[in-house]
Amino acid sequence: MPTGSKTAPRVPMDEQVIVHTQGSFTTYKGTSGDDIITGSYTRDHLFGGAGNDTLDGQEGNDNILVGGAGVDTLNGGAAYGTGVTFVFTSLTDSYANAEGSHSDLITGFSPYDRLDLTALGLERIGNGHNGDLAVSYDAATDITYLRSLDKDASGNFFEVRLAGDFQGQLSTYNFALRHDGTAGNDTLDYSFSTKHYVLNGLDGDDTLTGGKFTNVLDGGAGSDHLIGNSGYDTFLYQQLSDSFVNDASGVSIVDLISNFNLFRGDVLDVSALGFTGLGDGYDGTLNYTYDKTVGHFVAQSFEADAQRNRFKVYIDQDNRHGNLAFQDADGFIFAGDNYSDKADQTLTGTPTFDTLYAGSDGGILIGGGAGDALTGRTGVDTFRYLNSSDSVHGYGTVDLITDFDVTQDKIDVAALGYTGLGNGHDGTLKLIYDTDLHRTYLKDYDLNADGQRFEIGMEGGYTRTFSADNLVVASTHSTAEHSSDAPIELVGVAPSDLQ
Repeated sequence: MPTGSKTAPRVPMDEQVIVHTQGSFTTYKGTSGDDIITGSYTRDHLFGGAGNDTLDGQEGNDNILVGGAGVDTLNGGAAYGTGVTFVFTSLTDSYANAEGSHSDLITGFSPYDRLDLTALGLERIGNGHNGDLAVSYDAATDITYLRSLDKDASGNFFEVRLAGDFQGQLSTYNFALRHDGTAGNDTLDYSFSTKHYVLNGLDGDDTLTGGKFTNVLDGGAGSDHLIGNSGYDTFLYQQLSDSFVNDASGVSIVDLISNFNLFRGDVLDVSALGFTGLGDGYDGTLNYTYDKTVGHFVAQSFEADAQRNRFKVYIDQDNRHGNLAFQDADGFIFAGDNYSDKADQTLTGTPTFDTLYAGSDGGILIGGGAGDALTGRTGVDTFRYLNSSDSVHGYGTVDLITDFDVTQDKIDVAALGYTGLGNGHDGTLKLIYDTDLHRTYLKDYDLNADGQRFEIGMEGGYTRTFSADNLVVASTHSTAEHSSDAPIELVGVAPSDLQ
C-alpha cells in the first residue's frame, strides 16, 4: 500500500516546541506544524501534536512517544531494559483507507518496546479483527505493517509501520494491556506482572495494583485505592467526580493513592481536569500539603463545580530519601504548558525524617518535622515552617540546613508568628553559634503548647552574616524593632545558651 502524506497547517510565528523538565523526566510538546523533536539520553515524554513530526527518543529507556495527528516518524531505539512506549490515542493518529496509507513509521523498534493502543481497543497480534492486529511484511521496503482491518464509518482503519522484519517476533509483551472493572467493587491486582497494564476501575470502590513496570491506573468513580508498584505509574483522573468532596452536602468520595514514589517518577495526570499547577487551590491550581490529621498528603482544589463538588485526593508517598532535587509539582501532569518559576515551587516532607534537596533553580523546602536534613543549592532557596513542632530542641529532632546562602536564601517562619531576631522570647528567635559542632542555631526559649521549644540548625557559622533579611516573619508593626535590636554578632556561646 503506498505511503501518503498530509499537509501540516501553517505554524504561527510565535509557536515553538515547549520543553518542561520535571524531576524524573522531561516533556517535549510540539507545535501544529512539522516538528523535529530530539529528546535526551534519559527518560523523556515526547508529544508531536499536529503535523508530520519526527520524534527521536535518543535510545532512552522508559521514553513515551506520542506522534499525534500527521504522518510521523518515531525513533525508539532502546535496546535493553524496559524499552520505549509508543502511544496512539486516536484512529486518525496513524491510519489507512482506500486512498492510501497515512500511517506513522517507527524506527529502531526493539524487543523491549511496546505499543499502547488501549484507547483504540487494540492489544494483541491476530487476524486483524475484534481487537487483533494483522502482521504483514514488505520485503521490498523492509517494513512490517500492523493493521486492524475493522474500519470505522469513514472507511479508515488503524495502521502503523515498523522499520524491519518483525514477523513472528511480537507478543503481548509488546502491547499495553487493558483490564476494565465492573460497576461494582473490583480488585485488580497485577503486582507480579511484568507487562504494561492500563487498569480501569470504572464505578464502585475499587482496589487497583499496578505491575512491576509501567502502568496506568484509572479508578473512575467511587472511593478507590490505587497502589503503585516498582515501575513508573501514572494515576489518571479524567473527571472531577472521580475523587471529590462536597462541602455543602458533606459527601466525601476520595481516592487514596498508596506507594506513590515521586523520586521514581510516578505522576498524577490531572490535565483532563484543567488544573494548571500547584498553588493555593484557586484559579485552576491544586493545593498540596501534608495533613497530619488524616496522615496523608492531600492534593485538592478549593473551587467547586456547578454541583458544588471539588477535587480532592489522598496520597501516601514512598521513599522520601534521595539525593536528587525534586518538587511536589514534579508528581503531576497538568494542563497547559506547565511553565512555573521553580523558586516558587515546594517540596513537602512528612512528619518523619526526610532528606530534601533544592534544585539548581531554587525552591521551597518544607521538612514537616523530626529532624530533617534540608539542603539548598545555587538557586534562591526558602526553608518554610508551618508548625512549631516541625523542628524542636532535642537530639534528632532539630532540622539541619546545609548550603545556606545568606545573600539570597530565607527561612520562612511567618506561619509560626515569629516577628524577627531577638533574645528568643516573646515571638523572637535568638541566633546562637556552637563552636564545637560548627553550627548556627535559631532558638526560641519559650515553650509551645506541647512543652517543646522551636529550634533550627544551620551547618556553618552565620552569626556575623545572618540578618533580618534572611527571615520571612509574621506581619506586625513590631517586626522592625525586633530585627534591628537583635544581638546577632556572636562567636561562641555560653553553655546555657546551647540548652
